[in-house]
Amino acid sequence: MDINEIWAEENIFFRDFDSCSLARGGLTLNDIHELKQLLEPYKKPNMKIADVGCWTGLSTVVLSGIIEPSTVYAIDWFQGSEYTNLTFSGKFFKIRAILEENLKHFKRHNVEIIDCLSYDAADKFENNSLDVVFLDADHRYSNIKNDMKKWLPKVAHGGILCGHDCEMIINSLEDIHSMFVDKDIISVLHYGVCKAVGELGGTKFISTHKHTKEESLASSLWYFHKI
Repeated sequence: MDINEIWAEENIFFRDFDSCSLARGGLTLNDIHELKQLLEPYKKPNMKIADVGCWTGLSTVVLSGIIEPSTVYAIDWFQGSEYTNLTFSGKFFKIRAILEENLKHFKRHNVEIIDCLSYDAADKFENNSLDVVFLDADHRYSNIKNDMKKWLPKVAHGGILCGHDCEMIINSLEDIHSMFVDKDIISVLHYGVCKAVGELGGTKFISTHKHTKEESLASSLWYFHKI
């Protein structure tokens, strides 16, 4: 899979929406390269991957291409999270139809779409049945914490629960940043995700290439390896 080619093709696909308020999803090109690095040690044939909060499908396209053959479950309720620009997009665009067209464009036939809230979708899977769960749904602390609790049992031993938008690890409940955890994002930080990942004992993924200070903030993948 050529990541740069996928990135270029995605930008071509979304060019028709450039004059519209469509939030296409939060992965950057840097994130995509790092997601490939993160999952490399866990690759095996016929993996089962849940993309929780798939939205218009950039992450789904990437996940379904990193590990082949695999089955990817694209999970979203396609209405966006409250108080974010995704809410506007969810009201005025048919997000699921855009996802389906995106998957068709990239000839992704190994994807099953599950149209419901992330918390409810977890009940559709047996415990220890998934190799990778990628969380990028509601970023507010109470919601991401609940998602972690629901999805971690679904990950098989040796697999990983991972996600996006953890710019730093917050371990202290006394931390002043805690006042922001039930907001989606403040400035460039998703405090709710940072705190929930810290409490889970998760790790911020560090790429093999050197980061500038700006890239370090932009690099926001996290993971928890289930022993």
